[in-house]
Amino acid sequence: MPKIAYMTIDDAPSVDFLDKINYLYKKKIPAIIFCLGENLVKHKSQVIKAIRLGFIIGNHCYEHKKLSESSLTNAKNQILSTDQIINGLYKKARVKRPSKFFRFPYGDTGGKHKGAIKKILSSNEFIQPDFKKINYKFYNDYIKKNKFDTFWTFNIMEYHLSNLKKVYGRFDNKKSRLGLTMKKSGGYLSSKSNEIVIIHDHQRTTKWFYKIVDELLRRKIKFIGSFI
Repeated sequence: MPKIAYMTIDDAPSVDFLDKINYLYKKKIPAIIFCLGENLVKHKSQVIKAIRLGFIIGNHCYEHKKLSESSLTNAKNQILSTDQIINGLYKKARVKRPSKFFRFPYGDTGGKHKGAIKKILSSNEFIQPDFKKINYKFYNDYIKKNKFDTFWTFNIMEYHLSNLKKVYGRFDNKKSRLGLTMKKSGGYLSSKSNEIVIIHDHQRTTKWFYKIVDELLRRKIKFIGSFI
């Protein structure tokens, strides 16, 4: 049996965004793409094409900054200004925005502003994706407390590692901590749990992007979801 996973992409769009999207589309891998507002305004036409292909555009704030280090006013602007841009791109693409998804930069939920940010997300109709059969305790503990943003189970972290050997090595790590392993079975990971994977749309790791996707597929990881 293949290991089942959902693909999510953070920090998009880069100058190479559309090439990556076309590659995923060719491989029949749907994805939720969490975009930075400052990058969206630079690459609008690429994002419109991605929307028309059926990929879902999520909100990753306007800038990639920790909201716990921002004022509440700035945090609100970071979220809502990006939301307005995404709405405009869906309108230009002539595609109905299916749902509003949000992911915190760095996974930083806002520190002392956490409660107020939850209210901002809730009142602006952000929801969690309908990910099925995610059975990890750390994940379920998180989403019980954070109902309006999109969490993950495995971070590829290709931006942080120096070569592909190290990237691939993390796929077999047995450490029982968030985002450190994605083994099909054995050790800490249960083959009964699906995964939520993060890969990044960074220009400097573009050369690795396609190889990493191919390696995940070679390891019999099946990405599910739907193109809207």
